[in-house]
Amino acid sequence: MDNKNVFISFVIPAYNASKYIERTLECVLNQTCSDFEIIIVDDGSTDRTSEVAEKFLLDSKFNSFKLIQKENGGVSSARNMGLSEASGDYVIFLDADDYVEKNLVEVIKKSSEKFDFDLIFWKYGNILENGKILKRIKYPKELQKFSEFESLELLRLFIRSDDYLFAIDSVAFSRKLLIEANLRFNEKHHYGEDQEFVYKALFKAKKAFFIPMELIYRLQHGESATKKTSIRHFDAYLSLIEIAKLVSEDKNIKGALANSYFAKKRAIYLFLSSVARTSQNFRTYSSWRNELEKTYPGIISEAKETAKEIKLCKEKNVLKAIALAVFKISPRLYFYLSKKLWKLRMILKTT
Repeated sequence: MDNKNVFISFVIPAYNASKYIERTLECVLNQTCSDFEIIIVDDGSTDRTSEVAEKFLLDSKFNSFKLIQKENGGVSSARNMGLSEASGDYVIFLDADDYVEKNLVEVIKKSSEKFDFDLIFWKYGNILENGKILKRIKYPKELQKFSEFESLELLRLFIRSDDYLFAIDSVAFSRKLLIEANLRFNEKHHYGEDQEFVYKALFKAKKAFFIPMELIYRLQHGESATKKTSIRHFDAYLSLIEIAKLVSEDKNIKGALANSYFAKKRAIYLFLSSVARTSQNFRTYSSWRNELEKTYPGIISEAKETAKEIKLCKEKNVLKAIALAVFKISPRLYFYLSKKLWKLRMILKTT
């Protein structure tokens, strides 16, 4: 790899991604601005991921790349390892199956000419393997134009939205910020660690910029009704509870308590979503509860306390309000309801 300063470090964690990684790398190499490096972290793949990636990059005569192979430790550990190897002014964490618009680096570079923003966000889309773009995310009016923000104002917008207005691969992080704030991905969490990382970065940052263009498309693989959902999906709930605590404890943040409330609201719906998903793996509430409590002692009681704080009268989505009301009355009843109503997980905006 060439030893030179670059503008962007693309960090790509990969696990058994041989089917997709060549296409993602091709998208990156087709950038209209070549001021970037690529760092691929193979997280213990059992297929030809490393071989495919290395051959493609060498055949492309692209020299600014690193290919790191490590034992399987999860996506967070792979991202952290890639971050430690990055040298760019900004770091972008891609997934190994992302579609990347060819002007991504160019647009980010132009956006950062005026000011060295700590964080630069852009719109993202979701796409199927056949190339069909799924229903686009509804962004608020504040995010419909090129805009500068105080980072905490952007945090407020994100937390209070019913939609997920960002993904880990729709953000460029100032490497200087990540180093100075000692920000790393939570390796204890298998789900929701990306949301937690972005919110913590917003909490530590000062200035952010938003680009109203879809520059990344995330591949949606779909789910099978017979595919088991890991109990570790509840990590995402804990990640948002962590953010709610972080926000509420800082008295210098305008509207801290309100932001904390909305973070808890999003967290409890993630919890209900995870119940709906994982209920399919268990015949009885008791067996599900025992497995959940073994992994997360006291989580059901904690979730019930969080649910008590959420005001049903302010919930505009009737189905969400019903789901929350049922859970407040009886987690057991909600378990069996969600087990029967398999599509409930989509209503609750699963991740």
